[in-house]
Amino acid sequence: MTQHDKILRYLETHERITPMIAFAELGITKLATRISEMQRLGYHFDKTMIREKRGKKTICYMSYKLVA
Repeated sequence: MTQHDKILRYLETHERITPMIAFAELGITKLATRISEMQRLGYHFDKTMIREKRGKKTICYMSYKLVA
């Protein structure tokens, strides 16, 4: 199963995927690269920048949702 397949399967049962989820649950370390590849193949994604405060730091990461 390719990483693209893993992402698609995950998104069949979950609304969104983030880099942390992709690594922890699917073993994918470069989610943004895989999403870009999939977009070139014709898939469409809604991208949302997530900002979270963790103590004094703000972390930012992208969240991806497959658009039908």
